[in-house]
Amino acid sequence: MTVKGLCRRDATLLTAEAALKYMLRKLNNQKTSLSKSLVEAIRKHISERRQPMTAILQFLHNPEEYFKENAETRRDNHPEFPRMSCDEMITSITELIHRLQEQTLNSLQNRSAMSSPAADYASGEKETSEDDTGTNSSTSSVMGKELNKAIEKSMTKKQNRSQIGEEEEDNIQTLIRIEMKLYENGGTGGRFSDAAYN
Repeated sequence: MTVKGLCRRDATLLTAEAALKYMLRKLNNQKTSLSKSLVEAIRKHISERRQPMTAILQFLHNPEEYFKENAETRRDNHPEFPRMSCDEMITSITELIHRLQEQTLNSLQNRSAMSSPAADYASGEKETSEDDTGTNSSTSSVMGKELNKAIEKSMTKKQNRSQIGEEEEDNIQTLIRIEMKLYENGGTGGRFSDAAYN
């Protein structure tokens, strides 16, 4: 039954976690030597493979359920489903936000570099009219190079602006902490928690 649950088309990391917990609970209720050995083997495999980001995903999906399960995990002593503290979550979400910002910036830079008309113009790929003289063509080539330099310079400024310093890092962590508290108390996810969840 659990295998069917794991193989569903709409299965996600969250549904897989729920299916595994269900299976462990049912096997524990069997109270046979076979079920005990299966539970031990499954717990060992889960603890070896489970990622900390799963806890963050569960928190961002439903914080009430996360804390309810957190209490059950401590009560039932399930080390294979470790929970993260709020500080660990904030640090991990901050790292994730940084990676997402870098990927977005690199993607935008690659896209603009490949499709930039200024880059085509500067490299001479833009069609010239038959009326151009040698002077006009050399002037346009120089202007194209200057335009390309200006574009590259503006991209560099944008890249430096997106790099986060220590002070901004503290601000992001503070904002994530606030978003988490609001979300725990029934609010909606904020900019950073939504970015981490998606």
